[in-house]
Amino acid sequence: VVPSVPAPAGGKQWPLEGGAVVAAPTGRTFEAGLLLDADGDGARDLVAWARSPDGLRGELLFAPAARPQALRTLTALPGDLAAQGCAPRVGLSQIGPSALTFDFAPQCGDQQRAASAGATRWVAVFRLPGAGAPPELALELRLRTPPPEEALSASIEVADRDADGRDDLVVSVGLAGALRPFPAPSGAAAELRAPLVFLDRPAGLSRDAAQPGEALRGLAASLLRDARGKSTAPSVAAAAQRLR
Repeated sequence: VVPSVPAPAGGKQWPLEGGAVVAAPTGRTFEAGLLLDADGDGARDLVAWARSPDGLRGELLFAPAARPQALRTLTALPGDLAAQGCAPRVGLSQIGPSALTFDFAPQCGDQQRAASAGATRWVAVFRLPGAGAPPELALELRLRTPPPEEALSASIEVADRDADGRDDLVVSVGLAGALRPFPAPSGAAAELRAPLVFLDRPAGLSRDAAQPGEALRGLAASLLRDARGKSTAPSVAAAAQRLR
């Protein structure tokens, strides 16, 4: 994983190799970016997050090294994500040779307030097709802030699952915490995780229909085994609730 770097001081301009400069759009300030060969022409381009003064609006922008003045929007932040009174946490990373992720997560301080305000984490995944083409939006994920007793997580990695030489996406979703009426578990059983798998095809991403069903069946079989053990049986009910 290659994380983004902070924008140069002021955030109004971003220098590229060779002396070219990319100017932020009117009313926007660069906050973080990546310099990488995103279009496969051998020169390092700019992919950067440009935000409004309050940080709750903005766009992910692409400036090709060959034409830095031809700044284009890869995606704009959906307008319904901004939770009033919350501050955003933003992450931009290259997670593989041909994949980028942009992660926008409102930070509200109080999870109860965040849940009631509808604060939603938004993750966008971009493919790098190369051959002179700009990055393209391949997948969007939304994770609503759960009740205060629960914790919902998601992580993304790339792996060639079908051995075709192309990077596939694996989204690992986890649920932890106390799901009523059960208390929060501890130890290895504190979180259950299951994958969503998206195979990279020439026409775009195609979800692997075997997941998460295969992983969920494996977890259910494990719970059935634990239910037969005197020491492990007490934790099965809470784990089954999380699995559901």
